[in-house]
Amino acid sequence: MNDSTLLDNLMENELFKGIAISEINQINPNFFINLHCNPEDIIIKENDDSNEVFLIINGIVIINKNINDKNEVNIITRQKGDIIGELGLIENTRRASSVICKTEVDLIKIERDDFFTILNLIPQINFNINHIIASRFRESIYQTGFEISKYKSMLELNQTIVKQKEELKQLNNKREESNLMLNAILKSIPDTIVTVDQNLNIINANNPLTEICFSPDNNDRVNIQDILNKGIGPCYELLQKTLKTNQPIKDHRTKCSCVFESNRTVFLNTTPLIDINNKFSGAVLVIRDITKLASLEKRINEQKGFKNIITNNNKMHKIISLIQQTSDLDINFLITGESGTGKELIADALHYTSSRASEPFIKVNCAALSENLLESELFGHVRGAFTGAVSNRIGRIQTAEKGTLFLDEIGEVSLMFQAKILRFLEQKEYERIGDSKTLKANVRIVAATNKNLEESVMNGTFRKDLFYRLKGIIYNLPPLRERIDDIPLLVNFFIKNFKKHNNKTIIGVSDEVINILMSHYWPGNIRELKQVIEYCCALCNEEIIYIDHLPSELLSSSKQDFLSEKKDTLKNDSEKTILLQALNRTDWNKAKAARLLGISRGTLYNKLLKSRIEKPDH
Repeated sequence: MNDSTLLDNLMENELFKGIAISEINQINPNFFINLHCNPEDIIIKENDDSNEVFLIINGIVIINKNINDKNEVNIITRQKGDIIGELGLIENTRRASSVICKTEVDLIKIERDDFFTILNLIPQINFNINHIIASRFRESIYQTGFEISKYKSMLELNQTIVKQKEELKQLNNKREESNLMLNAILKSIPDTIVTVDQNLNIINANNPLTEICFSPDNNDRVNIQDILNKGIGPCYELLQKTLKTNQPIKDHRTKCSCVFESNRTVFLNTTPLIDINNKFSGAVLVIRDITKLASLEKRINEQKGFKNIITNNNKMHKIISLIQQTSDLDINFLITGESGTGKELIADALHYTSSRASEPFIKVNCAALSENLLESELFGHVRGAFTGAVSNRIGRIQTAEKGTLFLDEIGEVSLMFQAKILRFLEQKEYERIGDSKTLKANVRIVAATNKNLEESVMNGTFRKDLFYRLKGIIYNLPPLRERIDDIPLLVNFFIKNFKKHNNKTIIGVSDEVINILMSHYWPGNIRELKQVIEYCCALCNEEIIYIDHLPSELLSSSKQDFLSEKKDTLKNDSEKTILLQALNRTDWNKAKAARLLGISRGTLYNKLLKSRIEKPDH
């Protein structure tokens, strides 16, 4: 089609009515694409995304336009001089109608962007296109919801649409940026985050999930969706609870136990998932791996549990080994031994080296309370249960929930109260005083006594059934007289503690003092030794604790005989050697050497002169 023919065809079209030839000649001819179609050819498909404009040069086309939801079609014909596809100019949406050739048809196609370039070039065309659309569609344009009457021209309408599209594009970009940022944040979080719908189907999960649900033994990864479908494991239980109650669950500590035997310790948190309509749509599960923290916590607790057990004794080492093997068992423990042997320290070790270490450790001295007070202390009471019960009180059993309850001096309680303790131990149930409601308890019992309970059972002062219920595992602590090798260690330990408290510079004790301490019977055991060292530290203003600093009652006649025997050795042929050893040990401090030898300073001077001992020049 030459330029003259194109110009004639444009002039005959309703879109270019009233436009001067000179204005039309300004249009780039490349904007116009000539098409020839045969009968039954489809020019525009219904639901097509194209948005070109077609000018009919020759022939007839049929427009099949749906007029309601029942797919009833209104057939419209267009012919030479008409424009079709004008609604595609308004917005790039799917076509609501189809256009089919009835005869052979010649068309001029104009792309949307080229069309609006023409509009900018020739303003009169704005009026023409508005007139065409208004004459064909008096109501709102169905495809976009725009009212043509609100716009002065198609150009303004297009500018509005372009602006809205740009705003939408910016919003989409921001949303994409937010999604990328959120994904980056989720990837950087070491915690596993899983979202599920109300049927426990996983909606989304971040990368750490593969690290949590992983078996290092066989390199097999667990499909958490299968676990949820099977209804097993703590993750399933907590999600189900949140889905049923619509309530969050925080810091639930557990061990991974879904498929593999694992030492992995985790914190689980669940929260209801709310959609944009503020409706409950599922739940969020957060899994925090605290295995390393739990391992460190266990080591710290072990150190805490054993830190005050100072020993190098074989019997005590066996007891410590037994604690390490049994502290996690959910059974009752009985600690026996004389007063002052450290039964409470063993109870501490049993609790702080167990899986209950992070839970309460509650101690009750059964011998310090009357039977009525002990019952209230252990089980609690309700208001008005007895005179003076002005309010409800939680008992020690309830306070120790999930932890350990230490019953010290259990051998001192009456037979009547023993029956109440027995019932609690057998059923782990109890009632508060004055209350008929039965409460359940999850608590482990550690009991201690300085009595021989087997003898008490034979004498009828202790229930046989309670004794067997308590003695899940017995730890029988040896008295200090059977731990002579531990006395130097204990002495140094107590000196280190007391010298800080008393601001002293004591560094140890003399050999004579150690010999006396190791030969003492120690009826009060470690508690008595601790009091003796405290007494010595209070009196001693030097670096060494000597015999003069010991309590007078500790110096029995047998110890005096021992000292006399030591003094007599100074009269034999090795006297000079002994004197030199004492002086060298005290860096030639004669006062300290005299105390070390157990003689007066004047006697030491006389013996030095007699033996002709002088301090070396170097």
